[in-house]
Amino acid sequence: MPRETLIIRNVRMPIFTDLMSPRIIEVLRSGIYERREAAQLGAIIEPDEIILEVGAGLGFISTIAALNPNTQHVEIFEANPDLKPLIETVHRINQVHHVTVNTGVLMHQPTAATVPFYVCPDFWASSLSHHPASREVEVPAVDLNQTLQRIRPTMIICDIEGGELDLFAHAELDGVQKILMETHQEVFGRKNMKRLFDNLSDRGFHYDQRHSFGQVVLFSHVTRSTEVCRTPRGQSKVVRVTAAAAPDEHAPAIPYSKPRVAGWKKLLAPRPLPVRCHLHLGAHHTSAAFIRRAIGCGRESLAARGVVFWDSKSTRTNLTFPILDSGKKGRDPSNQASRSILQSALAAPEVANAARLVLSDENLMGRSPAVFRDGCYANVGKRMKLLDDALGGNVRAFLTIRNIADFFTAAYGETIIARGYQPFEDFLKNTGAMSFSWQDVWKELVEVFGREDLVVFDHESLMSRPAAVISRLVGTDFKLDAEEMPVNYQMSAAAVDYIRIERDWKSSRGPFEVAKAARARFPVTSGCAVFDPWTVAQRASLEANYQNDLRFLGLLSPVQ
Repeated sequence: MPRETLIIRNVRMPIFTDLMSPRIIEVLRSGIYERREAAQLGAIIEPDEIILEVGAGLGFISTIAALNPNTQHVEIFEANPDLKPLIETVHRINQVHHVTVNTGVLMHQPTAATVPFYVCPDFWASSLSHHPASREVEVPAVDLNQTLQRIRPTMIICDIEGGELDLFAHAELDGVQKILMETHQEVFGRKNMKRLFDNLSDRGFHYDQRHSFGQVVLFSHVTRSTEVCRTPRGQSKVVRVTAAAAPDEHAPAIPYSKPRVAGWKKLLAPRPLPVRCHLHLGAHHTSAAFIRRAIGCGRESLAARGVVFWDSKSTRTNLTFPILDSGKKGRDPSNQASRSILQSALAAPEVANAARLVLSDENLMGRSPAVFRDGCYANVGKRMKLLDDALGGNVRAFLTIRNIADFFTAAYGETIIARGYQPFEDFLKNTGAMSFSWQDVWKELVEVFGREDLVVFDHESLMSRPAAVISRLVGTDFKLDAEEMPVNYQMSAAAVDYIRIERDWKSSRGPFEVAKAARARFPVTSGCAVFDPWTVAQRASLEANYQNDLRFLGLLSPVQ
């Protein structure tokens, strides 16, 4: 029985410590296992797809494919007999049914019933070639072309550690429209890589740049009649186009999702990042500063596990200011100068070689206190689209929400500290606090990031279980310093009155100086009550709204 179960791209992956090597377990926990193939499946699987997967590994890719509503059937061949029970367990716990699992090696006209296969401790290193650390097992040899005639696949997924060169040399690919393949130039060299591409090109397949990245290549047939594109991310639509008349003719332009920037500027959009970004958005006044401070204390430990952390200064320097707020400096956020700042930072070796990049800055959602002036988070969807484009879409976003009354009380305090005193009633009118809902913010974020790549925490969970929340944010176990606890930035009612009086007296001191003096003179103590501007009826209404938000987001069980 698995001692641990992870959820990666909505797939439940059990951890078997007795069957998996420590390296494999670490890769699974990091969330980078088969990330490039998994990232493309939702965008390329078409209606009534029949998929043949060669080299199934742990069954992760076949599960994602089978869960896609466009998939009719998946049949997989995995040479390593040790992996079959693991694959079947993954399929079972994810309630996948229309998948056939076979143990065997697909090859052209096998001359014997079995062939030797060499199993390594790290299963992805296993192959038909002998390795000093491997053990030899006999596995069934299965005729590839007979299998293709029986299954009639429209799509092939292949990851067989260099065996792809021989596998496709004589394959009869009638009816196959797509081949998603992990290539292994380091195994068979440059000349054989050219042979592989030439062979598939002669059969009418081309390098599909929209869905290829590094070793993972999508070969699309020139007669494909559909192009599947994500819009928004996490969903897919099918756009019908006219098929090319013959393989040697130029295919007509394929309609694609509407570009977010016009003309030549879309050429500046970066390619998908090889490093997975975990993006902590805040929100404001949800102890984001505490989270950054805690992660910062464990920066070295995280780096040893392949996790790089950008604090608010690094995030603002490399991302927030050049991409989201560059318009204030007279620059277009989509231009080369703005994007080059981010791309240079991402190209740094410590980032490029990392398994994950964790970023944190609540001002990504809007600069405070300006974000509260004309409706709270009114432009968050537009900002997040710019952000997602700049990072190439390889992003998982994390949002912390808070009790609405306490959230706006803290926002009001920050506003009068930064801008000077204003009546609380005016602040309410500008922000629309009484009608505010976290559901609206969530819906805008889902439009950009998709459901599977948006994680929501409630502030109460962060206060009670900070280590667990931060562990999920960074994607690995995180131990919190016992002395490192959230700081509660509250303001006393007397301090707010002091700021008002200074305004009325037209003090020559700036807002920050006045607020600093007010908080120092009237701290929150038993003698100075916390500032609470809400009536009983207002607080009850906001609490009801918040409970509805929690239920909607699945953070609270419905009241019985």
